[in-house]
Amino acid sequence: MLADINNSAFNVSNISIIKNTGELHEDMLSHRISLIPVHSPNGVTMDLNVINTTAEPLEVTSDDLVISKGMGTVYKDIIITTLKPGQELQFVAKSDRNTSNKGGIPYRPISTAYFSKIKAILIKEDSPGVEEKVQEYLNDIGTEMYDRDDHRWLYPKKEGYRAIGVSDNLRTLSITEIAGHLNIDPSSLIIMPVPKAYGFAIESLLINPKTILKKAVRLYLEMTKRFLKSKHIIDGIVDGPDGSFRVKLKVKGVTATILNPLCKYAMKTKGVLFAQYNKKHPNDVYTELHITIKKQRGVDNYRRVAMAMKQTYRSIKTALTGYTLPQ
Repeated sequence: MLADINNSAFNVSNISIIKNTGELHEDMLSHRISLIPVHSPNGVTMDLNVINTTAEPLEVTSDDLVISKGMGTVYKDIIITTLKPGQELQFVAKSDRNTSNKGGIPYRPISTAYFSKIKAILIKEDSPGVEEKVQEYLNDIGTEMYDRDDHRWLYPKKEGYRAIGVSDNLRTLSITEIAGHLNIDPSSLIIMPVPKAYGFAIESLLINPKTILKKAVRLYLEMTKRFLKSKHIIDGIVDGPDGSFRVKLKVKGVTATILNPLCKYAMKTKGVLFAQYNKKHPNDVYTELHITIKKQRGVDNYRRVAMAMKQTYRSIKTALTGYTLPQ
């Protein structure tokens, strides 16, 4: 989804090298310039004209860019090239908007995105001094725990134990490692996953990560809704046992980004017995979507499929709009 978010960039085709007497070839320069993060809602034109009049090598950075038309900002202190004494660089760069799926890496709105399972650390009741030792150890190794007051609702319950913190940075830690380092009884400590809880991290430049996440969720819901409303090729309906029927749809232009959650939530929908997709070859235009549904008295099979998919979309929407953003 992040690759489908519209973003600003200096496309290589919109960069004009007017004069370059430096060491870097113009093609390499254009590619370096295109990777400078830029943010402009309606496009911006920036000029750069630098002559090294000193006796020392001079670094040319994004700080040297000057807006000549429009409004926008670029990320500062990015080195473009180094000019020797007497060398000169002059170019004009115009930004436009596109997605990284269509326009490539320059339009990518994030530098890093990943998710990980949230886990909790629990200590046995009546274990004096253990909590302080564990907290100190986690601080020493740089493991950041979530704020207690804001995340107590995530704390799992286990008889005889109490949670002292949750984090998405516990995936590499083991009870044996912690207990051995602190010289404590391993049975006094538990690391357990919090059900249905994940930490999602986004690093971006110039754009607030919260804004990117909200755009991605909204875009996913729009794409899913558009997919479910589209007319797909029904490749066959087969009656199954126990009053069910199986329908095979041939869908076009849909990726696993849509189909994975769709099948997952379809399986949780009342009346849906089975859902999976199959793409026989990466170059195939169509993907097969197989759904087995219970028949309903007085309802046409085609209508029954539509009802099930509509309910599946509602479940996906509820799941995606129920997330909690950090302050």
